[in-house]
Amino acid sequence: MELPTTIRVYPNNLQESVYYISVLATRQTPVTEVIRLALERLQVYEDKTLYELFEGRQKDSKEQWRRVEDEECPVVVQDLWRRYQSTKGPERTDKDRDRE
Repeated sequence: MELPTTIRVYPNNLQESVYYISVLATRQTPVTEVIRLALERLQVYEDKTLYELFEGRQKDSKEQWRRVEDEECPVVVQDLWRRYQSTKGPERTDKDRDRE
């Protein structure tokens, strides 16, 4: 049995007082379920189809965003980023630098 892993969800303008929330998911958990769990944690009871999940990174002072499709699983996407970073070395964002 696969153990869940933590996905960080940054709600941005949804709740400005919250930097991010953690959601537990497995490699089989689809985006729609991650959105539902995130909205539940934020106590937002609107139609979950009004929300989308994006993955983002910063490279060369530019932000790059991609909508994660409904059939994708965020843990798989996150694992791909980890593999990419382990071959390229860690990329630090301005937010990472601010926390140091």
